Amino acid sequence: MYALEDLWQGKITPSERGYRRGSQYEELMREAIETCDIFYKELSSVGKKAYDAHCTVENKLNDLAEFDSFSRGFRLGMRLLLDAINDDGLPMIQRHEMNTAE
Repeated sequence: MYALEDLWQGKITPSERGYRRGSQYEELMREAIETCDIFYKELSSVGKKAYDAHCTVENKLNDLAEFDSFSRGFRLGMRLLLDAINDDGLPMIQRHEMNTAE
């Protein structure tokens, strides 16, 4: 199976990630949820609506930032791959080496 086919068929979903139990991420997520729950209970109904709207916008911003990071990393990986396989018909020499095959 090819990775491109897996991606097309939805078997690879880069935006969906899990986390390890007992990891720092899990601990910080737990703390964030606990403090958010405490904070949210203290808000008025108007405050809750404003906070929900704020969280929606913040989540959209985070999604855009994560996509940008993913895209940048993917493009960098592809550039590295192309540098490694692009031989321009020449022997595999380094960019600044002399081509002794000429």
